[in-house]
Amino acid sequence: MALEEPALLNAALAVAASHHSRWQRKADTVSRKYLRAASKALRDRFSAPERIHSQVTLATMLLLVSFEVFSGSSRWRGHHDAIRGWIRSRGDCSDLDPFLKTWVCLLDTQSALNLGEPAMLELESWLDITADPASQGEFVDALFGCSSRLPKLMVSSHGNPYFDSFSPG
Repeated sequence: MALEEPALLNAALAVAASHHSRWQRKADTVSRKYLRAASKALRDRFSAPERIHSQVTLATMLLLVSFEVFSGSSRWRGHHDAIRGWIRSRGDCSDLDPFLKTWVCLLDTQSALNLGEPAMLELESWLDITADPASQGEFVDALFGCSSRLPKLMVSSHGNPYFDSFSPG
């Protein structure tokens, strides 16, 4: 998908370049170039009504959240808010790839648990889908490094942030 979509490709390259610089303990001189290109391409997607609600748009926003989180920036919250707005404006998300749904659930659940904000009610049904062994099996997700069932486990072990606003801890 990224090979055909500049927004997604540049977002992935920004994350990879930033991660590589940290891993090599070198100054990051490359990732911002890709980040700017990804941001411009994402803005272009938002100006084209037929591309706004594409899975590519969601995947790009998720990579931008990852970039900011991995960089230690608080700007991830703006991207997270944009993802929440995107999901609400899209309405029916039944056609979304389960991988993207799991990614959104991980992000939103972590945010709810760590910030004490209520999680999105829209995602409650996604937790059952993404944790369904028949649809995804028992595996460790390669990107997240955790079980694909983690969001469901996080909710069940810490109360239900989809219905309760609570303080972490």
